Amino acid sequence: MTLLETALANAFDEYLALAREYEPTLTALDELSGDGDFGTNLTGGLERAAAAGVAGGADRWGRLAQVFLDDVGGTSGPLFGLLFDRIHVAAETADSLDDVLRVGVRDGLKAIQRVGEAEIGDRTIVDALAPADAVLSSGEGVAGAARAAAEGASSTAALIARRGRASYVGERAVGSPDPGAVGMALMFIAFSRAIGDPADESLRAVTELSLPEGEAEPLQDDVDDVLAQADAARRPLGRLPLDARAALLEALADAVEGNADALIGIAQEETNLPDARLRGEVSRTAFQLRLFASMVEDGSFRDVRIDHADLGWQNGLGRPDLRRSLRPIGPVLVFAASNFPFAFSVLGGDTASALAAGNPVIVKAHPGHPRLSRLAAELAEAALREAGAPDGTFALIEGTEASLQALRDRRVKAAAFTGSISGGRALFDIAQSRPEPIPFFGELGSTNPVFVTRAADAASADEIAAGFIQSFTGSAGQLCTKPGVLVAPRGSRIAEKLRDEALPVEMPMLNSRIRDGYLTGLRTLVDAAGAEVLRCDGDAFGEDPAAALVRVDADAVLADPSHYLDERFGPAALVVEYDTDEQLLALAEAHPGQLTSTVFATPECHVDDLVEVLTDRAGRVLWGQWPTGVSVTAAQQHGGPYPSSTASQTTSVGTAAIERFLRPVAYQNFPSERLPAELRD
Repeated sequence: MTLLETALANAFDEYLALAREYEPTLTALDELSGDGDFGTNLTGGLERAAAAGVAGGADRWGRLAQVFLDDVGGTSGPLFGLLFDRIHVAAETADSLDDVLRVGVRDGLKAIQRVGEAEIGDRTIVDALAPADAVLSSGEGVAGAARAAAEGASSTAALIARRGRASYVGERAVGSPDPGAVGMALMFIAFSRAIGDPADESLRAVTELSLPEGEAEPLQDDVDDVLAQADAARRPLGRLPLDARAALLEALADAVEGNADALIGIAQEETNLPDARLRGEVSRTAFQLRLFASMVEDGSFRDVRIDHADLGWQNGLGRPDLRRSLRPIGPVLVFAASNFPFAFSVLGGDTASALAAGNPVIVKAHPGHPRLSRLAAELAEAALREAGAPDGTFALIEGTEASLQALRDRRVKAAAFTGSISGGRALFDIAQSRPEPIPFFGELGSTNPVFVTRAADAASADEIAAGFIQSFTGSAGQLCTKPGVLVAPRGSRIAEKLRDEALPVEMPMLNSRIRDGYLTGLRTLVDAAGAEVLRCDGDAFGEDPAAALVRVDADAVLADPSHYLDERFGPAALVVEYDTDEQLLALAEAHPGQLTSTVFATPECHVDDLVEVLTDRAGRVLWGQWPTGVSVTAAQQHGGPYPSSTASQTTSVGTAAIERFLRPVAYQNFPSERLPAELRD
């Protein structure tokens, strides 16, 4: 390995070590202005790149670029990926580390500013990157770049953000530096360490930080108390008669409905969602709580199986008396979602199904609606207490560090998550790397493609186009089942109709962090080779983005599927035009795992092969209907192959969701009086 390759490899290792060491600091900073996932995302991305086992120093940075561009979400993930990619490209021709950084940082800064449009003073990664670029361009070396990046990152503490999610929270983060800028400074410090300069002064400048008063993470002892109470509640809760357990769920439903106006008022302030949407969601939340209550009373969810002793079984070998049923798995950690502040949040489907199974629940509040989460938790605790639930049946925690402490704790026996691929994968990896790995039920990302045959285009173009617009723009495109890709024949009537149909002009999004992440993804799509804007009636990149439709040929998508078929969580969709039935099938095969896939065809169409491919890739396959609007019912399936979820054999919606939080136990040769009630004769 050359000296340059060795330096690049050492810099990668130093960056990974720094990210691991300062992950709590980055997390705490991001809690002030974001989802609190930056530290986890940065460390997780570096760890996934390291796990690839790439030997060469330059190639490690290439692998890192690939991970951040493809897998690490949020606003900053793709931006860091652009920089890592330019460093990798520069390393292929440069003779020294200084040359690698001079060219790579220069080109990376240009790419980041082109996509993110940030300038110095906006409180972003540019505030650390641009000063380092200036130093490198002047001929000064790596150590000087590290000092400049650290000073730039530190300067963001005095800034009010003009871009990114921090702009949404105003002055809340003032006094503490931007986490992305700190993460960027750590990279330059890693390069400095790789050449023998410890950069201690630069490191102190960006890591000796204090959080504003009132923003500290929960104390470790506080989280430990919550875990201890949940652990103490597991057996008393599991022993409750089924009618008493059902009464707990009914009490929660009553609390939600009885306080709907207060809950909805706060939800409107924190999420930008309209009153009608929120009232519908409150109704759904109460309905699913009561649906699980009726299921609990019925008792069939325990899947009782009884085999009496039989000496003649298996050709005379015999069998013992065996009795099997499903039992509560133990305390469940639920990560609330941002886009459904009721149905997938504090008292949403994960909480309802875990409680129905007889498990204590600890909910990690989503920072996008903290006040709503606290009120919902207060109402839940009061309702459960009055209904006779054991102490510790339910609790709310806040902050990423608190949730990671809980996820790693032996007393937590399962976890459920709804959110981004990057955040969910990082948490999944933690759950699986515990001394005692636990099931992690994550619902992550999905583009929910729609495939239209030529016959369907000829027969129903107007209806399909109108339905597509309504479905992909609903809730500003912030639905996990939003159809993000429409595959239609070249020259279709549907494309003509979409080009002529008006689209919503301003679509307020949940918060600016989600908006900025969406806009970054949209920019990469619009700027892709062969892509053209099919229709947009306003500013697609505005404060409240206008809905946008982008068109591209099948050949471009098939040449680079991940670039075009990644989820864009917002009011945009991609129309892909195909020429042949073979291309249609190839496009279906190019999609990774999905929550849903849809077929529009006539009865005469030969689509068996297409349906078979989609069945391999999706949890729910639709014929002639739209995937948004997920019915809460027994036959529902909301979960598919990765990356749409981490456990494709389970669902997070519908009564089958309870199965995630139960585990089978068989009792052999037990006296009847010692058996659980459901297993007695």
